[in-house]
Amino acid sequence: MKNALKEIEKNHPDDNLIKALLYLSKAKPDSPALFTILAEAGTAAALYVRSVEHQKIIDVIANSANV
Repeated sequence: MKNALKEIEKNHPDDNLIKALLYLSKAKPDSPALFTILAEAGTAAALYVRSVEHQKIIDVIANSANV
């Protein structure tokens, strides 16, 4: 898996997700940085879901106003 990630990183050197996955493949289970990455990923995912839900609500309101 590391080799595949390294190959992808060569093609996409600015991709932070690939960098994070490479780091995670080397991290020790008790690494503070590992917890930080997981917390940030969880926060980003929660914000994305919240944004999607808000957009659905906005779309419904906009559609009902255009009826």
